[in-house]
Amino acid sequence: MKRYCLFFVVFLMAFVSFLPMLAGASVLGTAGEFNTFIFGDYACTSDAEGRVAVGGNMTVSSYSVADKLTPAEVAKYVDTLIVGGNLTFTNGRVYYGNILVGGSAAGVSSSVISGLAAGAQLIAGEPVPIDFTAEKTYLRSLSAQLAQLPANGKVEERWSGGFYLIGDGTSALQVFNLNGTKILSANTFIVENIPTGATVLFNISGASAGLKNMSMESLTSFQNTTLYNFYQATTLQLSGIAVRGSVLAPFAVVNNPQGVIWGTIIAASWNGMMQQNHVPFTGEIDSVVIKLNDNKDSQYKITFVERDGNTWTYKVEELKGRSLSHWDLGISSCLNHITGYTPTTGFSQGTDGSTGFIGIKWDLADKFTSGNFSFTLDSDYPEDIVEVLAKAGSTYAIGNITGPNCESAPQPPAEPSCELFLNGISAVSDGNPWTSDEGNTAWWTNQNGETDTITVNLENITFPVTYRWQLSFPTDHSKVTELMAGYEEGTMVYNKGEGEFTSGGTYNIDIPYPSQGQWGAPSLDGYGTYESHVTLWISGPCDDQNWDHWYKAPWQSDLSVTKTAPAQAEVGDTLTYMITVTNNGPQNSQVYEGRGVKLTDALPAGVTLLSVIPSQGSCDQSVACDLGAINYLQSATVEVQVKVGQAGTITNTATVSPERPGDSNLENNTASVETTVIAPQTPETPKQDVLLIGINDDLDRFEIYNTATKEKSFPKAFEIVIMDSGERQRVEAQKVPDEIDSLVYVSEGTYYGIQSFENPEGTSQLYKFTLNHDTTEITIEKIGQPFSGTDIDSIEYGDGVFYAMDNNTHSLLVIDMNGNLISSTNLSDLGLTNVAGLAYKDGLLYASDTNAENSSLFRINVMNGLDNLFDSSIQYIGQIGYGQVGALTFVDDILYGASDLQNSLFSIDLGTGFGTFMDNWGTAIEGIAVVHPGATAAVPEPGTLVLIGLGILGIHYVRRKR
Repeated sequence: MKRYCLFFVVFLMAFVSFLPMLAGASVLGTAGEFNTFIFGDYACTSDAEGRVAVGGNMTVSSYSVADKLTPAEVAKYVDTLIVGGNLTFTNGRVYYGNILVGGSAAGVSSSVISGLAAGAQLIAGEPVPIDFTAEKTYLRSLSAQLAQLPANGKVEERWSGGFYLIGDGTSALQVFNLNGTKILSANTFIVENIPTGATVLFNISGASAGLKNMSMESLTSFQNTTLYNFYQATTLQLSGIAVRGSVLAPFAVVNNPQGVIWGTIIAASWNGMMQQNHVPFTGEIDSVVIKLNDNKDSQYKITFVERDGNTWTYKVEELKGRSLSHWDLGISSCLNHITGYTPTTGFSQGTDGSTGFIGIKWDLADKFTSGNFSFTLDSDYPEDIVEVLAKAGSTYAIGNITGPNCESAPQPPAEPSCELFLNGISAVSDGNPWTSDEGNTAWWTNQNGETDTITVNLENITFPVTYRWQLSFPTDHSKVTELMAGYEEGTMVYNKGEGEFTSGGTYNIDIPYPSQGQWGAPSLDGYGTYESHVTLWISGPCDDQNWDHWYKAPWQSDLSVTKTAPAQAEVGDTLTYMITVTNNGPQNSQVYEGRGVKLTDALPAGVTLLSVIPSQGSCDQSVACDLGAINYLQSATVEVQVKVGQAGTITNTATVSPERPGDSNLENNTASVETTVIAPQTPETPKQDVLLIGINDDLDRFEIYNTATKEKSFPKAFEIVIMDSGERQRVEAQKVPDEIDSLVYVSEGTYYGIQSFENPEGTSQLYKFTLNHDTTEITIEKIGQPFSGTDIDSIEYGDGVFYAMDNNTHSLLVIDMNGNLISSTNLSDLGLTNVAGLAYKDGLLYASDTNAENSSLFRINVMNGLDNLFDSSIQYIGQIGYGQVGALTFVDDILYGASDLQNSLFSIDLGTGFGTFMDNWGTAIEGIAVVHPGATAAVPEPGTLVLIGLGILGIHYVRRKR
């Protein structure tokens, strides 16, 4: 709690009059509410940031008043410029409040009047609300009494004019006594060892005094609690100085002041241009020194120490002279409300018989030098200014000090309250609220690298007030610094902060802003708006707030053009140029008077234009385009196709320009691309090794054939044998199973074949062959049990099952991967009697029904199974044109066949069934398939078919793995 006490030094049986003050008022009285308080005339050409009061005439020009009042002060004070005499105000401004003039205001210009705030007015010819005579009497008395306070600070003049002022480091009131003549010529003024929050008082003597040509920066952090008391000065010199603190010079004439003062100035008159900055004096002086008019120069200091709840505590000290007999506190209104007191010895209340003083009294022992005294009241009564008496022997004197006023009703517990101000604007003011009644966000413009300051005024707080805030850029659709977890779910924010206030007081929350170049991206609407948003969450009794700042980017767009084309082409090729125009903003590129974004493309020599196709707008045959409007972050393309006519290097250049607004960056408005044109090339067919695997039925062995080197290899064969114990063993095979007329590739290194015998009682067996590419060994394994089937010339794999044709029974067999016969369907009634080749693709099975003269191609739909095959399920396609077509296979979407009768390879038209000759082949291998890439060989490129053999009964193709 702040405590202020007016005090007076009085003599025997004399009372000093004083102006009553409300609790919390400044020790400077009414003058403490003003930046400038002058009893007489005032003339100035600078300004005062706070309120101004002049008792005489005021003459100013190029002058302003009250531009730095706080929102609370704006709300509190109706009148900001008060002049007791005449006012001449040539030009300038009063930012807030009324102008009151007791005399004539004829010298106030119309521009000053029109510049008043909304609702403010000039009122002249009426009494002003300040009694300047009474205030002068009070302040002169105050100045004299302050001069009586004993110094507790030490003054050192370390060299001529070099003053070091050293505080005691502990006292709440630091008092220094200075010689005005020496200080007027000082060049160094350094203050040290002042405790935080202390009041600093300089009592400066001399009729001619002042402050000149030195730095007072060591008092910057104490400028609101520092007072320079020129208690004797009639002439005050202020020159080349930045005064940190308030000046009390109630007798002084101030002429030609220069510099700045950070505080209140009180003087008799003023004529000069010194800047007066608004820093009210808030220092606390809670002591009174009572001096007796006796032959011992007896002095006693009485201090109001604190008020703790309903208990009031004072300290009494004997400074010099006679021993104190008793001291009294004039709280006559509280005599019936005292519930306790300490010490109890010597205490009494009522009327003192020797002085007639009414209040409470402590009689003191002869050996008393200092002590604390307390009393407790029955309730919480307000503070006031009360009289205090000190008596030694038969002599006494009376002063004034802070004390309770029990005539007023006890103060009820005050409700917690909160006031919020954003950069000086109240959150609840009608003129410019942060948010309207509907909660809409208020807008503030042009926050460029500055700081939003939220001032929080808290009173009667009994619990911590916590807050959090976040700053984001809603128009930024790219990225910001981080994700603020726990603030707004999923909100991307630039900055954040949090904290708490544990007691009443005035606090600031600062929200720093980056410079406008760091606000991310502008709005997507193409109008160049950059927006920031702040959300403040704050606990009761305060209310949450949110607000925005915004600014507009310059009215410019930034068009850029890029171009792509192949790096190389051949003479005769069609060359495609792709041109892309992008608007990087922040403004939309518009159409004006029918003209939009212009693009020109200078085609090089040696090309012939084939076509020009814009994504929007239009282009002519010279590739001059009007692309219309291109909005922010949007693009338009132009595709230009040309035919290349000659070899060499050709360069193509495109240029873009806007119609309106202008382009902020011309460096990206042109793009070029080069293409090297060469003569037509005949590609060489690369030679590749292809490995083929097959079974030589005559020699009972596997053979691997390299089509590039024409070399054969003969892999060693092993077979899986089931022992009597059921154990599986891998042993060397004595021979390869015969009567396997076809192989089919299933997966890498894995092939399947069916062994079948041409006799009515014969059975068939599924075999699996696994090729190890590293060792070039083949493992033979029977799969499942024998199943009914003879004369099987072909096997094909599709969708997890094997298809095979039994030409003895004219049946299509379906076998699963475990060697189990799933189904057998007779196809003889459907025209298929001697099928030698099968090929599967997408649920369709193609079959070659062959004889010595010719072969026919059939298509069987096995997509829905073989149980319900009927005429429409099997389709005759046509004559292939070759006999004994014993093998079919697909390469991509092309069906290939091979005839062992005519030693031919051919492609087959799926629409007509007709075969087109491709090549001749040799050697007698009955079943072959392409080996997947091993250590020394590669399979062919996609689209290449490989097979070998005379009497080929099955072929298969394997695509290279990428």
